[in-house]
Amino acid sequence: MLVVPLLFRLPWFRRFDGYSAWQTILLREPPEHAGDGLVCHELCHVWQMQHRPLRMPLSYLRFGYERNPYELEARRAVEASRTLPAAADAHLDEPPGRDAGEHVVARLPRPDEEDEGAAAHER
Repeated sequence: MLVVPLLFRLPWFRRFDGYSAWQTILLREPPEHAGDGLVCHELCHVWQMQHRPLRMPLSYLRFGYERNPYELEARRAVEASRTLPAAADAHLDEPPGRDAGEHVVARLPRPDEEDEGAAAHER
């Protein structure tokens, strides 16, 4: 994660507060000022590009920005992350309710799965 405020003065980048380029996240402000939501959004894009390295960036040519399925997924990830309890709010005196090595992972549907789900629902 790099903080590069000068980059966001360039015409193409002015509209963004953060930008993901494969494994790199570029931010206008330091993460503590940018906020958890923006960092979560950009981390989602990093994950998307790891799993769909060509399809994800090329999708902007087909769908644009606002209605892009990958942007919608990143926005949903931010909303989902807001409903998770913060680690700082956890009761650290209580033992965990599961094995220490077990992890809980929420899985968001991929954009192509949503299209299939909507089509099946319409039938």
